[in-house]
Amino acid sequence: MPRFEDLRVFSHAYELTLLVYQKTESFPKREIYALTSQMRRAAMSVGANIAEGQRRRTPRDFANFIAMSEGSLAELQFYIRLARDLGFLDETDHDLLAEKSSVAERMLAGLHTALRAKDDASSTAKQSR
Repeated sequence: MPRFEDLRVFSHAYELTLLVYQKTESFPKREIYALTSQMRRAAMSVGANIAEGQRRRTPRDFANFIAMSEGSLAELQFYIRLARDLGFLDETDHDLLAEKSSVAERMLAGLHTALRAKDDASSTAKQSR
């Protein structure tokens, strides 16, 4: 199995996290412990769960961590929209973050499907023994 650093979805999630850090730098200081922190935490969680899950022993375990990444990404997508509507992100930055998160969403969904299929195939092979 490849290292988590070699997974395209991890690289994309990592780039998204760096972008979230850059774009939240200009948020009002009063938001440092609120929206800024929440957005950064959710973004970090996407990549961290990919990394942790990749080190698990079974496709089912990895798939569970990918599901957690998907949840963190949905949370981040909510915050991106909220930040725009509060006037903290301009339309260009919102659209960039929304597009990057949408790509990550598709990549995570594909990986999750592949891992579940691999787990199902493994379970079927074990049952036929």
